[in-house]
Amino acid sequence: MLGEISKDVKAIGGLLRYFTSSSITVEAAEKEIKFSTPNLSSRWELNFVKNAEKDVFEKMLSEMDEEDTFYDIGANIGFYTCFFSEKASKSYSFEPNKHAAQILRENIEENSLENVEVIEAAASDRNTSIKLSKAPGTSVFGTAQIKDSEEGEIEARKVDGLFEEGKVELPDMVKIDVEGHEIEVLKGMEEVIATASPVIYVESNENHEALRETLEKYGYELQRLNRRIDGNIFYRAEPA
Repeated sequence: MLGEISKDVKAIGGLLRYFTSSSITVEAAEKEIKFSTPNLSSRWELNFVKNAEKDVFEKMLSEMDEEDTFYDIGANIGFYTCFFSEKASKSYSFEPNKHAAQILRENIEENSLENVEVIEAAASDRNTSIKLSKAPGTSVFGTAQIKDSEEGEIEARKVDGLFEEGKVELPDMVKIDVEGHEIEVLKGMEEVIATASPVIYVESNENHEALRETLEKYGYELQRLNRRIDGNIFYRAEPA
């Protein structure tokens, strides 16, 4: 009896240390990355992604080559960015939330990643200003949704425009996780997609059929990788 209680106490203690630690080291795919986690939101995000998206992450990493250029659109605090930049030639991390972007930069610096460029803007279908609206009752970075706003303090950019300006290279692999804004992201990078034909991993929040139709219009085939309890679906898309 006492032995079982002791195990429970140790388990609870470990969980409390995890959710109160200012930094967490994650081991995955034979790599070890240290993440700055200064608040509960960043710790929750890290724990969620490394568990709920484990299969997606491992499949993506297995397909990446050392010469590849990677777009992490909706980078958050940098789970994908940090692991993938260990392997990719160049990474561009798009993150409009200034608080998440700051932690993202800290994680890039902590792991001495010199091939990453942070773009503190939202990828979208037009150049405008936006605001981020978090889901009711939560302070988690990854739940923030993009809303058009003339008074918005956050820049939104078309990826096509960034490429034309020479600010990004053409991608070989793209990850999109933008809380319902994925179709706008794709529309804003039509020329890049047509030119580079990258493999696209995209999380669909609600408009699954509209997303499928958009990618099929670009000549892509979709494979459903998982469906979470909240209804979100991660797709892998490649040119047909």
